[in-house]
Amino acid sequence: MAEGMCPSRSTPAGPLSENPPLTTWVGVGGSPQSVVRAARYGFPLTLAIIGGDPRRFKPYVELYYRALTQLGHASLPVGIHSPGHIAESDEQAREELWPAYQVMRNRIGAERGWGPTSRAEFDQEAAKRRALLSKVQDERAYHDRMVGELSEATRRLEAFIRDLQEKQRRALAKVPPPSRPARPAPGDAPSGAGFASLRGRLTWPADGRVVAEYGPQVNPRFGTKTFRNGIDIEANEGSNIAAVFPGHVVYTGWFRGYGNLIIVDHGGEYYTVYAHAADIRVTEGDEVKQGQIIGTVGDTGSLQGPRLYFEVRHEGKPQDPAQWLRPKG
Repeated sequence: MAEGMCPSRSTPAGPLSENPPLTTWVGVGGSPQSVVRAARYGFPLTLAIIGGDPRRFKPYVELYYRALTQLGHASLPVGIHSPGHIAESDEQAREELWPAYQVMRNRIGAERGWGPTSRAEFDQEAAKRRALLSKVQDERAYHDRMVGELSEATRRLEAFIRDLQEKQRRALAKVPPPSRPARPAPGDAPSGAGFASLRGRLTWPADGRVVAEYGPQVNPRFGTKTFRNGIDIEANEGSNIAAVFPGHVVYTGWFRGYGNLIIVDHGGEYYTVYAHAADIRVTEGDEVKQGQIIGTVGDTGSLQGPRLYFEVRHEGKPQDPAQWLRPKG
């Protein structure tokens, strides 16, 4: 056997189960090291909550997701294990659960230096959990509604841009080709090839920092998955929005879910999208130059304060703006 070889790694252990393998979860008893250890091995995490406010475990959940990201693992679910009891009513559950809970709580409390618990404390804790559960359910319902509305707004915008592209194609098909290519005047919009040639070198549409990136998003609290087709740039309200490249303005106006919206066609089926504007300083049909002010940053259609939502699209498909904009600094 070669040095360093482990025979058990290539030898199946028996007896083999006919059922699918069980998912392994790592229980955490209150140690940041155990949270990071679960993330290191790529295991889902479960929190063992014996008593007290469950929100005190929030730092552990945040640490777990940070560690997963830094270690290159995909997002994984977080579970909670807590004493519970099934009965016909809440009152019956409390009456039947209390004796066993008292024994367990006092045994663990003695090991950890806690004082003995009482029925009054038990009832008070149960009331807090009922209130917290109701609040979480309300917040989850609101979150799900917002996710649904955002997804619907995204689908509407994609369909709208496809319609704009089709209209542009039909319009171009009716225009006879020129006898020889005309030289563009200074500041005029070059062809789509010109836009493509500036990949990674486009000017920024607003002065600010990116607070939401392009790509798949996982809500750390509810675990819902969405896909962001652009980026959010947090900027001062009223600051300028500039065209990143010469082009033709094909849409200005209010768009549900995005507020005041501007769409610029750069030729070659390249489009840029600017949303949440406070005001719009161009009109449909305008030709714009690179760096020209086309609006100001606002919070129209935004639930998170002043910011610019920015997209780059080619042939209707969203592109990662970070790959098109010039690096900062």
